Amino acid sequence: MPKRRRTEEPAAQEDTPMDATPRPSKKVWFEDGNIILQAGNLQFKVHRGVLAKQSPVFADLFQIPHPPGEPTVEGCPVVELHDEAEDLEHALLALYGDASHVGTKDKPNLSALAAMIRLGRKYEISYLRDEGLARLKREFPTTLEEYDRLPEEYLSFTYPETQCGLDPIVDIIKLAHECNVQSVLPALYLQATSWKLDELLYRPDCSSIPFRALCSIISGRDELLNARKDLVSGFSQCDECTTKERCVLFGQGIQAQWLRGAPEPLLALQTWTNCLESVEKMLKHVSIDIVRKGALDHMRLCRACLLKAQEAHNRVRKDVWDELPGYFKLPGWGELKDFQE
Repeated sequence: MPKRRRTEEPAAQEDTPMDATPRPSKKVWFEDGNIILQAGNLQFKVHRGVLAKQSPVFADLFQIPHPPGEPTVEGCPVVELHDEAEDLEHALLALYGDASHVGTKDKPNLSALAAMIRLGRKYEISYLRDEGLARLKREFPTTLEEYDRLPEEYLSFTYPETQCGLDPIVDIIKLAHECNVQSVLPALYLQATSWKLDELLYRPDCSSIPFRALCSIISGRDELLNARKDLVSGFSQCDECTTKERCVLFGQGIQAQWLRGAPEPLLALQTWTNCLESVEKMLKHVSIDIVRKGALDHMRLCRACLLKAQEAHNRVRKDVWDELPGYFKLPGWGELKDFQE
């Protein structure tokens, strides 16, 4: 079956009061810190040396002398950053090794992952950027073997459900384009093809998808639907067939019924095991004429034809994966680069 996305409600973030009075973060405030970072109206007391060691951008920033008369907090200079407070908090928690952000097998919060990639890239903190990218690639792999290892219900981020039904895929597409993360785009767009065309065009949240990404998804959707037709092309008589008439009729019936099925692009990458399960369900709807002729005895092809069908299926499926970036008008797998300007 096609992989499905799963989301869960994350732990609540710090509430943002309506007034603009700066306040200390409850999660990132070290009593022995020596500099205050401020994003919005949230302040973080951290260590100048820790940040300078990890980020050449912060190292250069801290070389600028604190102007006389500028406000301080607890004797520490205040550096105002033009980032979202939530992003900065997530990035600092990860940088300081918070257990919920680093080295955990628990499902990561999507907001935390996005902050690691976004601010890791902006401040040249390669550790944060690469850790966030690695987690993203686990969900949107670049090889068919990795794709097959994904759980049935995947996208194991914690993510709040919203009243408008916002799909996390939308935010991840926007993040990938914002930060020039190309390697995940084919698998990411692949999941987006599960939406119907009217959803892609008219859902409120989809309107925020970059236009070129939307065009790529629609193009890839058509290509996958065409490729889906070839997945059962091997259900036919082979040279070593032992029950020729039955296998011919069986193959014709399955191929005809497959084409009548719902237009589901993800079926173009359906595994052989799941394909057989789908075929068994289709048998209930195959032409009664084929049933009368005994083509469905034992509900399968002869062994020789079945092996041929499996080989053909696996070959088509591999070709689909190899060509997947091209379906979405992207460069080949080996040419997809990350974080390049």
